[in-house]
Amino acid sequence: MEKWELYKSLVLLHRKSEIDLIDLQTAEPVLRYVIATEGTVLFEREEGLFERYALFYVKQFHEFRPILQQQMKKTIKGYKGVGRPWQIMC
Repeated sequence: MEKWELYKSLVLLHRKSEIDLIDLQTAEPVLRYVIATEGTVLFEREEGLFERYALFYVKQFHEFRPILQQQMKKTIKGYKGVGRPWQIMC
């Protein structure tokens, strides 16, 4: 089933349009972490599959955390002296 068809089916089934359909294989580590710790499983092909992947994604996030923090510091330094970040976009 294509992603769009799956999304439409989920919206109709749950009667909500606020559904985020994420491919965990291509998602960024921070998004994977948030999904693993706060997400709700709607369907599993195999019982316990999400839990196994969630543990892996949490571990991966904590391993990458120092690198992510370093990148954030560089990004924040880049904004200093420019003004407020939201003013740049206006």
